[in-house]
Amino acid sequence: MSQRSSSADQHMAEARSLASNGEVEAAMRIYHQILAQQPGNKKARKALKALQSQPGGPLTRDDFERVTRLMASGKLEAARAECSQLARHHPEQPALHNLLGVIHTRMDRPAAAVENYRQALSLQPDFTDAINNLGAAYSKLGRFENAARCYQTVLSSNPRDPDSWYNLGNSQRGLGQFREAVGSYQASLKLRPLSAETYHNLGNTYVDLGDADNAIAAYESALGIRDDFHAARRGLATTYFSQGRMADAGGCYQRLVRENPNDVSALHGLAGVQSNIGQFSAAAENYSKALALNPGDISARHRLNALQDRTSERAPEAYVRSVFDAYAVGFEKHLSDSLGYTAPTKLRALYDELSSAEQGLGNGLDMGCGTGLAGVAFRDTVASLTGIDLSAQMLREAEKKGVYDELIEGDLLSTLPQLQTPADLIVCADTLVYLGRLDQLFLAVAHVAAAGAHFLFTTEHLLEGDYKLLRSARYAHSKAYVEACAEQAGLSLRHFEITPLRMERGEWLDGGFYCLEKAAQ
Repeated sequence: MSQRSSSADQHMAEARSLASNGEVEAAMRIYHQILAQQPGNKKARKALKALQSQPGGPLTRDDFERVTRLMASGKLEAARAECSQLARHHPEQPALHNLLGVIHTRMDRPAAAVENYRQALSLQPDFTDAINNLGAAYSKLGRFENAARCYQTVLSSNPRDPDSWYNLGNSQRGLGQFREAVGSYQASLKLRPLSAETYHNLGNTYVDLGDADNAIAAYESALGIRDDFHAARRGLATTYFSQGRMADAGGCYQRLVRENPNDVSALHGLAGVQSNIGQFSAAAENYSKALALNPGDISARHRLNALQDRTSERAPEAYVRSVFDAYAVGFEKHLSDSLGYTAPTKLRALYDELSSAEQGLGNGLDMGCGTGLAGVAFRDTVASLTGIDLSAQMLREAEKKGVYDELIEGDLLSTLPQLQTPADLIVCADTLVYLGRLDQLFLAVAHVAAAGAHFLFTTEHLLEGDYKLLRSARYAHSKAYVEACAEQAGLSLRHFEITPLRMERGEWLDGGFYCLEKAAQ
C-alpha cells in the first residue's frame, strides 16, 4: 500500500474516532481535507454525507462555502439541493434560509425566494440582508408596496444606507409615486454621490413626471460618472428628441450606433432624427439596417414604407404607441412653441360656431386624447368626458389635467365598439394622421354616436386621391375620401375648411378641419 493511501486511511480512522466520540465538526473537517487531496475517495465522501445527514449536527463554514462554490460555478440546481438539505437539518439557521432565497432568486423563482426570506426573518427579524433581499423579490413580483415596506424597515434603523434609499425609490416608482421616488433617489445620492445607476433612474423618474430639464440633467450626471452607460445615453437621446433638440439627440444616437452597430433601438432613433430634419435617404438606410437585423420590426417597416412612397392602410399600433410613449415628456411645449399647433382651440371655435343653444352638457368622447389638450378645450361643453389613447405615457399626462371622467388605453377600432354610453360630442384632433383607411373607423364612430351628435376632427389635407402615407410616416386624406367614408357610415358633412395645422421643418402644413353630424331621430 502506498504511503499516501496509508495516510488517508489513518485520517479516515481518526475521523471515525472523532465522530464516534461526538466530535462531529472535527470529523467533518478531516473528511473535507481528505477530499481536497483525493476528490475521488468514495469512502470519505460517503462518511461525510452520513455526518451531514445527521439531524442537529453542527453547521460549519465549509457547508456554506460548498454551496457558494456551486453557485459561483453556475450549478444552481445542485446548490439549491445542497442548501435545501442543510436547511432541513438546521431549520433554526436563518442564514441558510436566506441563502436558499438567494439561490431561488438567481433561478428566477421570486415567489419561492419570498418564502425563504420570510422564514429567515421569522427566526431573526432584524436580519438586514434578508429584509433587503425580500424587498428585491417582492419587486420582481411587482409587489412594490411590500417591497417599499421592506426598505423602509431597513431605513428606520439605518437611514444612511444608500442601497435601501435607491431600492425604495425603485419601489415608489413602481407604485407611481414619482415625487417620493425623486426624494429617495436624491437621499441615496447624498450618501453615494457617484452612483450612475441612481442618476439614471432619477432621470427616468423625471421623465415620468414630464420634467424634461431635470431628466436631461440627471442623465448627463450619470454619463459624467460612466461615459459608457448606454441606457443613460439612450434616455438622454429620447428626451432631447421629445424637446425638438434634434442635433443633440442625433449626436447621442450616433454615439450609440458607433459603439454598437447592431443596436436596433439606436438605429431607429438616429433614423427618426434624420427623417425629422429632412435627411430622408440616410433615414431610409438606417431603417433598412434595422430591418436587416430584425425582419419582424413593424415600426421600421412602416417608416421605410413612408420614405419609399408605399402607402399602407394604417400605422401599426406598436409604432404609434412607441412614438407617443417616448414623446410624452414636453409634448405640449414642443407642439405649441415649435410647431405652432392650435388644432384643439380651432375645433372648439368651430363647435361654438355650429352648435345651437340646446346642445351641450351631454357625453363627450376624445379619440386619441394624447396629453389632454382637446379635453381642456371641450371640458365645459359636456357633462362627462372619456379619453382614449394607445399610449400609457400620454394617458398619464392627460390624467394630471383632471378633465376626464374616464381614460381608456386602447386602439380606437377595437375600443369604440365596446363603449356602452352614446356620445353626443366626439373630438379627434391630430389622430387620423395615423390611420390611412377611414371607412371602418367612421362606422365605429357612427355606432357610438348619439342621434344628432357632432364629430369634429382634423386631417392633414391631401389634394388628390383618397389617402397617402407621407414621408413623415403620417397619413394625409382628401375631402372627397372623407365625404365618401362619412356617407357610407350615415354621417353628413356639416362643415369643412382648410387651415394651417402646424409647422413641419419650417413650413405650415395644410389641415382639413371637419364637422360631421349624425342625423337626429
